[in-house]
Amino acid sequence: MNEGSPEKNNTVDELIIHLDGLKQQVEELSRKNESLKTENEIFKKEKAELEQLATKDKLTCLYNRRGIEEEIEKCVEAITNGREYREKRGLPQMQSVGVLLLDIDKFKQVNDTNGHPAGDAVLKKVAAICAAQVRDFDRAGRWGGEEFVIILPQGDEGQTRMVAERIRQTIENTVIEFNGREIKVTISAGVAEYGVDTSETWEEVFKKVDRALYRAKNQGRNQVVGVKELQEQEQ
Repeated sequence: MNEGSPEKNNTVDELIIHLDGLKQQVEELSRKNESLKTENEIFKKEKAELEQLATKDKLTCLYNRRGIEEEIEKCVEAITNGREYREKRGLPQMQSVGVLLLDIDKFKQVNDTNGHPAGDAVLKKVAAICAAQVRDFDRAGRWGGEEFVIILPQGDEGQTRMVAERIRQTIENTVIEFNGREIKVTISAGVAEYGVDTSETWEEVFKKVDRALYRAKNQGRNQVVGVKELQEQEQ
């Protein structure tokens, strides 16, 4: 039987060895690709965690000031810019946004009487009540100290005032227990809306919300004042 020339057999053997080498290279590249996929998934997860840390308040788990400002900016952009602009940036169609600024009444007294850990417990409870009283797509954040901001996409001043009243009443009726002590607090709030028909800038509207909050403080605390009501009082 003719088994072929030695040269032909050598060529076949070399081809088999070459193919085995290519197979090993493909397998190695596949392993490296899987490893890169895993590393990329880990990177994305760590990046998301870092972004969350950068925008969340550690104590209350709400947005921090930076985080809530970013959410406000998205709402303002969605309201003030056209459809093409919104679609490019993945922003929703929006006609208005309600804004609620609240402050815990006499919070310094809570700290002075019960200590800062008790004050932290109060902040966490108020934050939890705020989060529980809003819709999934509303945004709540700690503005600083004992001040909180809530924004309600597609909300107007009337709707925002109702939310503020629910929060105010719930907090007023809540007893916060801390180390055997019972602590009760109240809040004061200012509310407004910013929309497509608003002639003022967002910054101007927010300044008025701040003034409404302090009007609520000056009128006895534990109440909600709207910007429209404030303007009527000042006329």
